[in-house]
Amino acid sequence: MRRLTPLRIAMLLAGLYLARPSAAVEPLAVVTHEQAALQHLSRDEAMRVFLKQQPLPTAARNLIPFDRTDDSLRAQFYQSVAGMSPHRLRAYWAKRVFTGRGRPPESLDANQAAVILSHNPAAITYTPRDQPLANSKTVLSIE
Repeated sequence: MRRLTPLRIAMLLAGLYLARPSAAVEPLAVVTHEQAALQHLSRDEAMRVFLKQQPLPTAARNLIPFDRTDDSLRAQFYQSVAGMSPHRLRAYWAKRVFTGRGRPPESLDANQAAVILSHNPAAITYTPRDQPLANSKTVLSIE
């Protein structure tokens, strides 16, 4: 019988991880206040807004991005618009914070996001498309 070396254990765990059923991908919507000047956002522009990168389109310069507290929703969003895994996203923000170039968006649950969005025309967030937020309009749909 073969001995279980650390390499074999790692390979076994990696195989089990890759064989697990993946979470269903649900369509997402990037939403902003219904009276915001912004009418449409591309995926690249959404990535720049939420990762706080420059340059931004004129209509998006004053937007205040808000992340969501739901880990799977946040992971799906950043994978869809930026191709970033949760680990890579944490590393991105750690580097930005360490170098003094920015802080990640504040995270809100669905209720908090609805309140902020209804009171702040500059707020922007993402949500499952089948769970629209009150007083919001969709500026980007993500399949």
